[in-house]
Formats: sequence, structure tokens, C-alpha cells
Amino acid sequence: MSIAFPVLMMLACGPKTSQTDSLSDAPAPILPSPNGFTYATGPSTPTDPIVAEVVATGLPWQESLAGAATGVALAEPFHAHLSSARWAGVRAGYPYMIHSLIVGRVDKDTYPTDLLSQISPALGEDDEIGIVRARVGTDDLWVALIAQPVVRLEPFPKQIDIGETLEVDAIGVGNWVLTSPTGEHAYGAMPVSHVVDESGEWFLEIFRAEDVSVAAMPIYVGVPAPPAPTIDLPGVQTDTPASALDVAHDLINTIRTAHGLVQLRSDETLEVLADHPLTQVLDGTWNQTQGENRLRGAGFVGGPVGQIQCSGETVAICLDNVLWTSRSRQALLQPGLRISGGAAQVTTDGLTLVFNLTSE
Repeated sequence: MSIAFPVLMMLACGPKTSQTDSLSDAPAPILPSPNGFTYATGPSTPTDPIVAEVVATGLPWQESLAGAATGVALAEPFHAHLSSARWAGVRAGYPYMIHSLIVGRVDKDTYPTDLLSQISPALGEDDEIGIVRARVGTDDLWVALIAQPVVRLEPFPKQIDIGETLEVDAIGVGNWVLTSPTGEHAYGAMPVSHVVDESGEWFLEIFRAEDVSVAAMPIYVGVPAPPAPTIDLPGVQTDTPASALDVAHDLINTIRTAHGLVQLRSDETLEVLADHPLTQVLDGTWNQTQGENRLRGAGFVGGPVGQIQCSGETVAICLDNVLWTSRSRQALLQPGLRISGGAAQVTTDGLTLVFNLTSE
């Protein structure tokens, strides 16, 4: 029950398109809104004439996904990373998994020939694309996001009032899990129909019959949808396990504070007990239920326990991944947790974390 986000695709700022391809009478870039009040998709035609010309080559352009691309393009500081694109999708109301991000710069008002050569091999048969251009000095910054909507969800609100019924329908999918701001689960077979009785950020995950996650998104109940995630992405780099764990402790508490939960204290025993599950994660044998049972067997009984693991280029990206699955989100957001301890492996490519979470 996890969501996989393949590696970022990046078009480096190499030789620009020839100025002879410039469209001298083109207006300044026209970008779709980065904000959406519902999760909704549908085909549309770009307002920007150069983007429209690019899309006319046969690209399956989608407006709310293009709104997410706007969010990436206009973010300050600019971060070309899938973690940022994923949250830009939430802001724009795009409900499906974004698997590729491609960026490039060309002279302003110029047709992005080189960018198109990067898009073609990344675009699958059932994929759709959001592509925009934004003015940066004398250049145009182009951002393309590619996603695959495995299922088709009917439009539904991103933000609703407390006490209302969340209703989400789709064709051809199996089950759903809805996680409350304090880690409580509701679940059932599609369609979703559930009264949301707690203020804050809920999380909806939709599965195929074989328990393969096909869509996941936050729902905001009684609170406005934020313009950015709880933790800053992509976050700072760490080069040692100790520094990674220090940052992780701080970010875990930032996440819990944002959900109205108490902060966790570091516990040496839980740190020692995190070494074995870290080894299991690295060799592919880790199981969350077994890991949590092992904590109970070590004497942590009488209250909630949780065990989470993640990988990423930074600690922030790693822990952001935790929030995108209902099972790991539930483990992290249990109200009765009081202490935590983790273990980390840091390499040149990124890091892997395991955290034990328990009551006293």
C-alpha cells in the first residue's frame, strides 16, 4: 500500500532554441491558475498561444495539471522536484499521481523544440500532461508535468465544512481508506460516503481490488487548504546519520504540531530498536505490522505503537513520502504517542529512515 514516484526528469539549460524560431508577435506568457477549489480534471485548450501550438502536436493537455505546473514554475525559490510538483497538484486540484517533471529554458517567445524531444519518451500511452511557460528575465521557463490517471474520479471538493458528508465516486476501483487528522481510519468499498466530524487535514487513498494504491489526496475539513505543505520541500541536505536523525526529529514534531498533536521526545531504547528494522528495509524484508508487534514484545504495551520508514534525497522529502500513504500517516499521527527513536543510513544518493513511535 504505497505510492511510487519515479525519478525526476530534468532538461538541463543547454543550447537554446534558435532565435529564428521566435514568435515575435507572441504575447507574454498566459498561465492557468495554480489554485483549484475542487479535485477535477478534463481536457481543455491552453490560452497561451505558444503553449497551444505545442499542445496541438498531439499532447493530451489537462488544465488542472497545467495549473500544478504553474505552481512549480512560479514558486520562489524554484525547485524542480517531484515532491514539490506533488503538492502543486494538490493546490491546483489535480488528484492523480504525477510521475515526471521536465523543465527547460529557451529565449522568450520561442518554440521549445528541445523540450518536446524530452517529453516524447516520457509520455506513456494513457498519460496526460500539463505544460506551461513563465517569463524569467529574457527567457521563457517551460515546466511540463506528466501523470497517469489509472482511474477516473468524479469531481469532488478539496475543502468542506465539518459535519458534511464527503462523497467521491469512480468507476472500476475497489476500496478506499480515509484517515482523520489524528490518525483514525474509516474505510469501505467505492464510492466514498463518509461524514467528516473532525477539523483539519484528512487524507483519502483509493485502491484497486488487489490493494494497489491508485489515487491519494488530502481533504481539508473546516480549515482552508494551505498553499504549501506542512514542511518545506525539498529541505536541507544531511551528510551523516546523526544529522539526518536530528532533522527528522524536528520535522516529525513540526508535522505533529500542525495536526494539533503533542511533540515526541527522543528515546535511546527506541533508537537501538530501530537498527534491526532499518536493516530489514534496506534488504527488502521489512513489514510494518511485524515491526510494531516487535515493539510490543520489547515491552512497549499499554498504549499505541507505530513504526514508519521512508527514503528520499532529503529528510523532508523522505518524511513527506510518509504522509502520502494512509497506513504510515496513521502510525505517525496517533494522539497517544509520546516518545520516538530512529535509525538512518545516508549515502551520496539520499537516505533511508526508520522511526519507532510509542507511548511512555
